[in-house]
Amino acid sequence: MELLVKNILEVYSTNKITTNQDETLYKIEKYILQNIEYQITLDDIAIKLGYSKEHIIRIFKKEFGLSPHAFLMNAKLNRAKYLLEISKNINLSQIALDVGFYDQSHLNKFFKKTFGITPNEYKLH
Repeated sequence: MELLVKNILEVYSTNKITTNQDETLYKIEKYILQNIEYQITLDDIAIKLGYSKEHIIRIFKKEFGLSPHAFLMNAKLNRAKYLLEISKNINLSQIALDVGFYDQSHLNKFFKKTFGITPNEYKLH
């Protein structure tokens, strides 16, 4: 899991930042990805990085077409999917906790909504 985050951060850190907005976006993405396993909120991001919630939402929607929360959920789901791919024997409850969901049910709900199948079906696939 740490390797995945490290690789993602390395890709972003090699890109040249050209504007303050790019730098802000980079800082926010980095913070979200480094804290993906925690229940972070928009308030947490705003306080930690010193930006207004409105500014964070505006630049995320402009760059990704997503809110910061949707970006966070997508990151969590993609990490869960990755963990299912690399280890067929891993416990779904443990994956849910490792990627920052409250429990396995919470993971199942969002995974099925996003990918059309449950994590267990994906694991067996």
